[in-house]
Amino acid sequence: MIGVTVTINDVARVAGVSKSTVSRVLNKSGGVSPETEREVLKAMAALNYRPSFLARGLATQKSYSLAIVVPDIRNPFFAHVCWKAEQIMRDYGYSAIICNTGNQISEEEVYLRRMKDRSVDGIFIASAIGDATNIINFRAQEKIPVLLFDVAVVGYGIPSVSVDDFYGGRRMTEYLIGLGHRRIAFATSDVTYAERQRLSGYKAALWEAGIPVDEQLIIMNDEAEWSRGECQQLVELMTSQTRPTAIFCSNDLKAIRTYGILQRCGLRIPYDVSVVGYDNLDVVEMMSPPLTTMSQPVDEMVEVGVSMLIAELQGQERQEWQREFKPTLVERESCRPLS
Repeated sequence: MIGVTVTINDVARVAGVSKSTVSRVLNKSGGVSPETEREVLKAMAALNYRPSFLARGLATQKSYSLAIVVPDIRNPFFAHVCWKAEQIMRDYGYSAIICNTGNQISEEEVYLRRMKDRSVDGIFIASAIGDATNIINFRAQEKIPVLLFDVAVVGYGIPSVSVDDFYGGRRMTEYLIGLGHRRIAFATSDVTYAERQRLSGYKAALWEAGIPVDEQLIIMNDEAEWSRGECQQLVELMTSQTRPTAIFCSNDLKAIRTYGILQRCGLRIPYDVSVVGYDNLDVVEMMSPPLTTMSQPVDEMVEVGVSMLIAELQGQERQEWQREFKPTLVERESCRPLS
């Protein structure tokens, strides 16, 4: 009937169960048989019952909201992370609040404090900016559970899900060396922990192959300039007499920008220069030529990360602090062997 408010007591009466049983179903706290849960859900549907999150929060001292903090939502990798994480959080009964820091450490700190003021139950942080000092300090001062995604901080009791990016950077560089390349540029920006690990892996592979690390081949471009498709250092390098024969881009988004810059320089991929990326975004398979890259099991990583965060919220005993995944090489047509 219009104007009549359906309460949890009405649901309990129609389902033939107690109010506490309905509450356990709503809060996904367990202790309810599948048959009973089905009856409760059927009663809720019949009565068109919608739980009051305000009342639920007051009763449980929870907001039933989780923050997802990313450095740049325009990056398809982080857009996908947000989409997948929000889906899983919703399945657990939580709403997601997306926080985009714009690759700024100061904004990351602002969002952490703001989410505390919003009384979020937990924070899912994807690719911490800088050295994660903001997050370490925040977790030491506050009781809000934090999960680090795509970055690992050892020794501070902060759970994390990450990829072995050092291994990925080394593996990709070894692949290029195996094709005969010796002058290999690394195009990046000094923003995320993951990209810095990939750079370390690149240097390690060169050293192991007996190839000196040439700092002039390391292109450290500002993130804002990458977003505009601009990189003067890359232009100067590729129009010089000693240009590299291959470019390792620290993520696929930079590889996409590199394609455009090389095209404007009149260079053909892979005939004049080989190019590789990292992340295996959906779009790179449709590039011309399709991009060779490192693939991360993003969906599985997000599922593990959110479940670890939820487990801490529910007070479950943690079985592990860190989960690390291995990336895999995906070969396409953006590279060629040197004769």
